[in-house]
Amino acid sequence: MTLTLPGVDVLPPVTGRQRALSQWWTPPELAARVAHLAVDGTRFESVLEPAAGAGALVDAVLAARPMARVTALELDPTWVRHLTVAYVREPVRVIEGDFLTTTLAPVDVVVMNPPYENGLDGAFLERAMELAPRVVALLRLNALVGQERHERVWSRIGRGWHLDVVAYLARRPVFLAAGEATDGAKSDFVVVRLTQGKRTRKTRTEWWT
Repeated sequence: MTLTLPGVDVLPPVTGRQRALSQWWTPPELAARVAHLAVDGTRFESVLEPAAGAGALVDAVLAARPMARVTALELDPTWVRHLTVAYVREPVRVIEGDFLTTTLAPVDVVVMNPPYENGLDGAFLERAMELAPRVVALLRLNALVGQERHERVWSRIGRGWHLDVVAYLARRPVFLAAGEATDGAKSDFVVVRLTQGKRTRKTRTEWWT
């Protein structure tokens, strides 16, 4: 089954490099829900997507908040070129670079589907929390546990940060690769919203079907 992403006509075949970079595009319907959670209840103007890929989350943010100033960061030059063309008429700044090493200005919110291998999800969350007071991320469920992730991220909860929303995905996502649906994720997933500042309410738990 072939699926299309907004602004993408033909995705090139999956390569070893794409697999190594964990390039599995977020399904548009899921991207829309993640983006809504990111901007809901705010007047945020600046948004960073640090693993932009083919732009599913960028498109979703623009649909939810058309006047947002979006920065799309991507490591792979192939997709940097695609994003540059796709957003030539949109308020999107496209940057080629590694999120963990690229110098970036602070933003209002970071929204992402980060790479998961080798603990990169924890590293991306930690970096995002340095750049924005709100972070929304699609994560494998096991990203909520583990000593390294605890030291990088979860130990901050209750100490200047709070876990505002946790949304459990009732079904494992069917990510996209080369424009085709994969066999589906091998792990369970969750979407989290982390907010900096004084906690004003209990963590909201949702189940997304």
